Amino acid sequence: MLFLLRKKKSVQTFEKTVFMLVRYYLIYQMIIYGLGKVFYLQFMYPNDIALEKTLGDMSPMGLMWTFMGYSMGYTMFVGWLEFFGGLFLIFRRTTILGALITLGVMLNVFMLNMCYDVPVKLLSLHMVLMSLFLLSPVAKEVSNFFFSRGEVLRGKMPFFDYKEATNFMLCAKIGLLAIMLIRMGYGNYTAFQSRTQPNVFIGKHIVTDHKIIKDTTVIDSIPDYKKWISVSAIASKYLSIEYQDKDQSWYEIEMDEATSYIGLKKNVESEYQKLTYTSDGVDGSTINGVFYGDSISIVFNKSDKDFLLRTRKFHWMQEYPFNR
Repeated sequence: MLFLLRKKKSVQTFEKTVFMLVRYYLIYQMIIYGLGKVFYLQFMYPNDIALEKTLGDMSPMGLMWTFMGYSMGYTMFVGWLEFFGGLFLIFRRTTILGALITLGVMLNVFMLNMCYDVPVKLLSLHMVLMSLFLLSPVAKEVSNFFFSRGEVLRGKMPFFDYKEATNFMLCAKIGLLAIMLIRMGYGNYTAFQSRTQPNVFIGKHIVTDHKIIKDTTVIDSIPDYKKWISVSAIASKYLSIEYQDKDQSWYEIEMDEATSYIGLKKNVESEYQKLTYTSDGVDGSTINGVFYGDSISIVFNKSDKDFLLRTRKFHWMQEYPFNR
């Protein structure tokens, strides 16, 4: 009998441990992903490169990213739902509410990942299953709450008993939450500031003149894989160069406005290609210097093309649907 009691106690301890680990894993993931959306970092407003693409040339994931990124309000709304789902999971009294919110939000995320071929299908599925796991001890009570007219009894969750240290555990949770929010919030805020930092190359710029100079002589014929067609910067960290052969390459940027220096390098590279730039502050810009062994001189102007998706404003009331 004593052996059975010990075995039962060990099983209960194991169950409570797994329950706690799953709960705190969901807390971490939901707050991380929630803050990423609240600070408008996971998705981005469609830039000129995305707007130039035809719908048929987009991947399913690219289409979803454009759809989500178009509306900052909707993206932040989803982010707050994820954040509060994680927040309510922290405290025992609101764990069921947090698990229900997490289940609803992550089921929607899982379907988006499945239907738009987003790579994190398994992660979102696991988070749906974890939410169901947290609700399993009170499945009957939750079902009765939504579908029964009778009295709903309070369910019992497999928590560890901290009667003698309740205040300490509450303070510890609040402290850990504060540390998490300060650390993640500051990181997301600085990333947001970096993304919104002004950059003379923001938007699409059409190359009007591209010269390669060798020994003071301008080369007449430039290979298509070297000839620049357009330059587009996304935020202050990344710049895209489109070439004549339709190839599009992405580069990390480092800039110094005081010396008019701009450095470009691909992710796999360790050193920047050191160039200089000029800008009249409105449209015209130039880039000069040595780029992968070629002495180049690039002149480009900002495209004045605008898009309906960007110019169409919100209308609270309208007689006819504006579906183009």
